[in-house]
Amino acid sequence: MVNKLIVSVIIFAGITACHRVHEGGQKKLDFELELKTVQKGYNAEDSMWTQAYVGMIAGNPATLKVTMSKLGQGVDNYGNLYASTSEDLGSTWDSPKLIAQRSFTGEGGIEQALSDVFPSWHAKSEKLLATGKLFLYDSSNEEDPEIGRRAGYLVYNPENDRWGDVKILELPEFDHSGAPIINPTLGCIQRYDMANGDILLPMNYVRDELEGKEDNITTVLYCSFDGENLTYIKHGDEITIPSGRGLYEGSIAHYNDEYFLTLRANGSAYVTKSKDGLEFQPIKEWTFNDGTVLGSYNTQQHWVTHSEGLFLVYTRRGANNDNVMRHRAPLFIGQVDPENLSVHKETEKELMPNRGARLGNFGVANVNQDLTVVSAAERLSPNQVTAEFDNTVYVSKILWNQPNRLMKTQK
Repeated sequence: MVNKLIVSVIIFAGITACHRVHEGGQKKLDFELELKTVQKGYNAEDSMWTQAYVGMIAGNPATLKVTMSKLGQGVDNYGNLYASTSEDLGSTWDSPKLIAQRSFTGEGGIEQALSDVFPSWHAKSEKLLATGKLFLYDSSNEEDPEIGRRAGYLVYNPENDRWGDVKILELPEFDHSGAPIINPTLGCIQRYDMANGDILLPMNYVRDELEGKEDNITTVLYCSFDGENLTYIKHGDEITIPSGRGLYEGSIAHYNDEYFLTLRANGSAYVTKSKDGLEFQPIKEWTFNDGTVLGSYNTQQHWVTHSEGLFLVYTRRGANNDNVMRHRAPLFIGQVDPENLSVHKETEKELMPNRGARLGNFGVANVNQDLTVVSAAERLSPNQVTAEFDNTVYVSKILWNQPNRLMKTQK
């Protein structure tokens, strides 16, 4: 792996006045985008960077951390977990540092690795809480070693600059239907922290262990967090569809006194909303505001929230991107109509480019009123790798409401 830090900046043009109005009276927020590189360089013997998720640590200025896993051969065969840090709001990054090792569980031949980790700042405890999937592996099977999953997490303490041990969230044995909660995971999800420090945390699980069957159910957990331990209190609706792999990798956001939940499915993407974050309206397929299907499928979507607007980050079909597995590049952002649960098509902008590699696993950190950061790692299957592939880990900086800066960049 190349250790030398290489930073690149691409500033996207085409920005107009900061506050236009959509049909129906909604305010349209414009922004400037800066694309930067956290890490790059692919070494087949060292595996590739993947599952890059950004988190923010409050301060003046804030510190940013991108957690990322090493991916080996096979399907979802993750190794050690690393983090790269920026102390200048994402402009430059240090080399990734090891924060959690793939290790044996103590049971014969079984290893565990925490991946799909989404770190988010917990303001009340002043800790960075990172939730994810704790993968269990049979190390004797190199092709497809995964044998189970758990709801895992770890905590970063900025006071002593240390990450804690990987922990497992304790959950009830059965769900509301009386079925067992099997292979629960917190991976690739975006949570919401309430003012009192309690947490709304999407989780997906399955109800049976039939080989080859993965009918995921998504629910939102209501949890407490004391700065060290995450504790389950209760959970809400159990949401699924009877096709594909069900609904999974949900992300929740709060905007204008409502909670919004976006959900991954094999054939499309779905959305719903709620007054309390636990009981939700019937789901609907994601569409643009003209009624056409958004086209995001078999990958996650996440939220960007601003005091004056709600946004969705996603990948989709129909963007001259048939060259990318599951159309997972480019990465887009679009402003959401919170009443109709659709994306304003005219607001769609490209956050990260299509270079032939997929960007579908990505993270979001709302830093402050002026800045949001989105992260992703370019990923290919081992048999797709070419000499040009450099496994770039990106962050895209969304700079809100900065007309003076905008005028300078356009001269």
